[in-house]
Amino acid sequence: MKRIFLLAEHVEGKICPGSLGLSWFAREWIERPPGPAAWLLLGHRVDPLARELAVLTGSDVHALDHPALASYNAEAHAGALVPWLAEQDSWLLLLPHSSLGMDLAPALSFRLNAPYVSSLTGIHGQGADVTFTRETLYGKRVETLKAASTRRVVATVARREWRPDPEGSSVPGKVYPTSLNLKPTRSETLAARRPRRPQMDLTRAAAIVAAGRGIGDEKMLALLQELVHLLHGAALGASRPVCDRGWLPLEHQIGLTGQTVSPRLYLAFGISGAVQHLAGMQQSQCIVAVNHDPDAPIFRFAHYGIVEDVQVFLPALLKRLKEHKGVL
Repeated sequence: MKRIFLLAEHVEGKICPGSLGLSWFAREWIERPPGPAAWLLLGHRVDPLARELAVLTGSDVHALDHPALASYNAEAHAGALVPWLAEQDSWLLLLPHSSLGMDLAPALSFRLNAPYVSSLTGIHGQGADVTFTRETLYGKRVETLKAASTRRVVATVARREWRPDPEGSSVPGKVYPTSLNLKPTRSETLAARRPRRPQMDLTRAAAIVAAGRGIGDEKMLALLQELVHLLHGAALGASRPVCDRGWLPLEHQIGLTGQTVSPRLYLAFGISGAVQHLAGMQQSQCIVAVNHDPDAPIFRFAHYGIVEDVQVFLPALLKRLKEHKGVL
């Protein structure tokens, strides 16, 4: 692979954090990558956003512009990318493992006759010896894959946290505007509507206080919300049983059927650690679990474990924090 291309997903004029993490993922490649990664940014009148992305990441940006790309449409986006990528000799295209990436990547793979690897966690080696790793069974197993051909590969990348260039480079990348002549599509995106969200987007929270069925009573949520207010940049999350009982809206759900998060601090109260929930939070930098059951599966993933009844531990924790008048 001679080139690395990163697909920049954007919503309402802002680059999605899951896309920004792609540049860090490429930078973490064990061997030196074949060349600097370049962004592919699709949309309409996206030149200002392309320049912002070039400054933020220091990478070149190919801005593919057309009115049909103003909102995401799988048919239009594939129609723009396929001919552009077909002109490139050898490349690896990385997309975020988001709903957009999971929708678009297989279509590109099929139309370009390129191998497709989903939910990557690592890339190793170079040239014909390059291999890919990904987690399966909700993190219980790591697979190592080799593509039948490495000339052109399409892959989605498991969520990675965006971090600025550690070398602190202030040199922006270049922007290459590209006007397109797209064929008429058989479908059209009429509107894009943002779903109802909690006050803070869980994917952007620095800390998450998560409630599980083990909190025992819906009234405990008020105490958990107090803890959220004491933590800088925190948000309230939940496991599926809490949302199924109607204690919290579905927007708070974390896990395989909810949101995937990677905060600096994850406080799990009364969460047993089902694999479906672990799939959505195991990338957290520090996991603290409180559960009365010493054999709860979550303790195998937690960095710190506290065996105690949540209804006993949480009031004591809040009391101590209020006594010291400290904000964590």
